[in-house]
Amino acid sequence: MQTENELINEHPHRVDLFLLGCQLRVHCKYENCAKDIREYFPHAVQPHWSTPDIQVFCDWERAGRYLFRSRPEKLQNSPLKGVYTQLLGGSVHEWTNHNPPLPPFVMAPLRDRFVGLHAGAVVTDNNQAMLFIGPSGSGKTTSTSVLVNSHSCHLLTDETVFIHRRTSLVEPFHREIRAVQPDPETGVLKKKSIHVDVFYDSVYTQPVPATHGVFLEPGSYAGIRPIYPAEALKRLIDNHLYLGCDYDEALVTLGLLAKDLSFVVLNYKTYDQLISMAPQTLKIHRQQKLV
Repeated sequence: MQTENELINEHPHRVDLFLLGCQLRVHCKYENCAKDIREYFPHAVQPHWSTPDIQVFCDWERAGRYLFRSRPEKLQNSPLKGVYTQLLGGSVHEWTNHNPPLPPFVMAPLRDRFVGLHAGAVVTDNNQAMLFIGPSGSGKTTSTSVLVNSHSCHLLTDETVFIHRRTSLVEPFHREIRAVQPDPETGVLKKKSIHVDVFYDSVYTQPVPATHGVFLEPGSYAGIRPIYPAEALKRLIDNHLYLGCDYDEALVTLGLLAKDLSFVVLNYKTYDQLISMAPQTLKIHRQQKLV
């Protein structure tokens, strides 16, 4: 393994990020890779500082998906070729975890800080966060974009919610958006990468407590119904995402959320219905009529 100084010399293109309360410095061998990282995390880019918490070294010509997203679990403990990490004052190591190195939430000081949900979050006009919870394809991006772009909310995070353990505090997490858009030539709907500031009119950059949650459920009928904490907890567990906290700690946090937040289930048959119904959840939230 090369020394830190050798790696720094071989990776002259530097990106400093302030992400999830952690100072990250990414050293890239190629400028295009550094450019991709800046575009992926546009609101996290910071002026250079002298003592980052974590350094990441990347040999790639362009920033591929596995810098930002998990690899298949079968690759657990296998190296991510050309990616190395170093804690402040520590040794340089190959990245072997199947979770992504950006952000490296399995490393200190991020490890054991956050419980995750498959969810998006918006900040309402009373400075509270509303969560839109569901698996991939359930309508999280559609719901958050409707409220941000047409109903005076602000984006907190698009598809992954980082919640400080044993609290309801949600960290902002802005990255390149993967949204369903029609192909300009064929009209076929496909997921495309879009800059967060192009897709959303307003983003929020401070942590906000969550007070309400909406479980998104496409199906055979449309409607919004309130649910009680027991059902909310089951649904939260189903949508739990590992972000560095062990499962027992995650269960404690999810239990607190189920008890302290108000939840509804939004059922819809078509995306047009979802677009028209999402603002109703905001109205209910403002009236404080959720269970």
